Amino acid sequence: MKIKPYLSHCLLAASLGSSLSYAEPNQPCAEDDKDCKQPIYTLDKVTVTATRSETSNSKYPGSIGVIDSEDMANSANVVDSLSTIPGLEAGGDNGRNIGSQYTVRGFGYQSESRVIIKQDGVPQSPSLFSNHISSFRTDTDILNRVEVVKGASSVLHGSGAIGGIVEMKTKDATDYLAEGEHFGGLLGLRYESNNMHSVRAGIYGKADSLPIDFLLYGKTADYGEIDLADGGTPDYETIGNDEEINTSYLNIGFDISDEQRLTFSVFDFDESLETVWQTLYHYEINEDSPVIGSLQQTDYVVNYDYASSSNTLIDLSAKVYRSKAYYSRGWDNVDPDNGKRDQLTYKNEETRQGFNLKNIARFNSGAIGHVLLTGVEFNKREEDALYLRNGVYSDFGSMPNNYDDWGFYLQDVIDFGQLELTLAGRYDRFDRSIDRPGAFDYEDSHFSPRVALAYEISPGLNLLLGYSETFRAPTPHETSSEGALNPHYYYMPNADLEAETAREFEGGFSYNSKGLWLADDEISIKASYFDGDIEDMISLQRLPELGTPPESRFYAQYQNIDNARRKGYEIELTYSLSKLVVSSSFEHLELYDEQTGENVNQAFADKLQMSATYVNNELGLQIGLGMDHWFEPDQNPATIVSRGKTYTYVDGDFTQFNLKGVWNIPLANMGIIEAAKLKFGVNNLTDKQYINARYTNNTSRVGNGSNIYIDLELDF
Repeated sequence: MKIKPYLSHCLLAASLGSSLSYAEPNQPCAEDDKDCKQPIYTLDKVTVTATRSETSNSKYPGSIGVIDSEDMANSANVVDSLSTIPGLEAGGDNGRNIGSQYTVRGFGYQSESRVIIKQDGVPQSPSLFSNHISSFRTDTDILNRVEVVKGASSVLHGSGAIGGIVEMKTKDATDYLAEGEHFGGLLGLRYESNNMHSVRAGIYGKADSLPIDFLLYGKTADYGEIDLADGGTPDYETIGNDEEINTSYLNIGFDISDEQRLTFSVFDFDESLETVWQTLYHYEINEDSPVIGSLQQTDYVVNYDYASSSNTLIDLSAKVYRSKAYYSRGWDNVDPDNGKRDQLTYKNEETRQGFNLKNIARFNSGAIGHVLLTGVEFNKREEDALYLRNGVYSDFGSMPNNYDDWGFYLQDVIDFGQLELTLAGRYDRFDRSIDRPGAFDYEDSHFSPRVALAYEISPGLNLLLGYSETFRAPTPHETSSEGALNPHYYYMPNADLEAETAREFEGGFSYNSKGLWLADDEISIKASYFDGDIEDMISLQRLPELGTPPESRFYAQYQNIDNARRKGYEIELTYSLSKLVVSSSFEHLELYDEQTGENVNQAFADKLQMSATYVNNELGLQIGLGMDHWFEPDQNPATIVSRGKTYTYVDGDFTQFNLKGVWNIPLANMGIIEAAKLKFGVNNLTDKQYINARYTNNTSRVGNGSNIYIDLELDF
């Protein structure tokens, strides 16, 4: 495998805040051609998730974020990499891989059902019917790209997209094989100073005589004790942690013809750990009686694609999948004083299976162009929990339930020339049920519309406007929980719950230009403002008027009580000139109860990201410095009273710097090693603390300390 004379998709977008990528020149430079032109910058990325078909970011009337595999080099945790996307916030956890807090447009941990998470089209539940973890069960080294569609504009993806959707796409053999190559392998090593190291390996190939390609990949990673920023707090300097993660991935592709392709993939994520009961919030591991955990996710996916070369009305894709995941934790302890044994196993599990069928038809009606998308999908989801203590089963947390969801969607992107009009809608039918005697089924439907336009005022300058509506159907736990399922609440079912509905207007502009001030410069700007309501928000309410239950402390019921207002704006800018790339983004979000005016769920701090990146193609080197700055948040309420003591929410600002580099190491006469790439950097360069705005000033969740990382990958 030869090192290409240009760097493809290698800019420092992740920790440095840039959305820049490289497009390959039409005629690649020869290795000995010193006069060959430099590669062309392409600042306008393409999204597939937002409209379920390829769409230019600059023409999409909504807010999206796209990062590729190189953008994720700064961290082994995908949530950390995604936090560079405006509108997606991370932090506020204890730094463990299994417990990574995040929000998308205001929703995330403890409201995961308001964000859709997918890998290769397979929906995933980060919390796994448990609020003790928030895990993206994936591997950044095997991801090709991740797209985040924020807010109600994610209408085409159905129930749960109040905050948005995160879609992860894995690699296949074609992502590794160069033109004319038939076989290769990789070996990768990563070291992080804040107690993480990993080894990965893979082989990939494409048959010479058969239209078959394959990728087989495996990785093992260990995560240890985590140092907190700036020495931590008086109580905690480190976070107890012991995680071992093993991932394996197989992808087999078969080119049936020039128009048809069939692929089969298996992804397996297996984590074992000594930990704490609440992985996001608890600190120290009890060495005498640690919580032993096991987290697993296995996905089977079959894809069929048929793009007719003679009929533009047929661009068909079909997907079938089956997925199973669980998180099991507990202990097996013996009291040294009396020799009494205490055993506990608490297992939350989830199984999903489904299919998605869609077609894209391209045609003209007179002078008007159409891209017509039609599709149908089905998802069956089963959840349950097992609580076993000293050989005795309990109903604690156990509620076997089922989801049966159908979705039908239609979208027409109508091209009038300078004006592009999008008309879309999705109809969902959902059925929720509890496998328990006397429990009732919950059935309902919802239609979600979207209308948007992109008007090209002048070359490169686009006016963007859109209105979208999306929803979240009640979960079986919210409609049908009954009895003392935990020590705090005796649940009362509610058959009259309504779905939460988000209605949102979004507008703004985009501008892309080459040679704006100088012959070889390029600029990209996109600004989006959003404003909308989230109606019938569901919340658990105590019912003191019912008295004291026979078990637990309070009667409680899930009810539609809150109407929230969400508004804000996001601005992104990238400018490139010769070997220098500078970028910046700013985000502002307000989410509050319309009746009380107080913040809903959590507060948010305005965030500014800036970066400068030096790119030298002759040396194969890129290096850049980025800054993340969180402004003082507008807290409402500003304080909270707990156990008679008043605490003040975060009322300061925070700044962190990150260094990141990539070096394609030049090789000559190195035998079987054909290419080598070194990724390096320092996260939180100055070891500064950062406290998420949802917390008080005295919290111990001050963020991870400075972390040096080195990642070397060899290709054979």
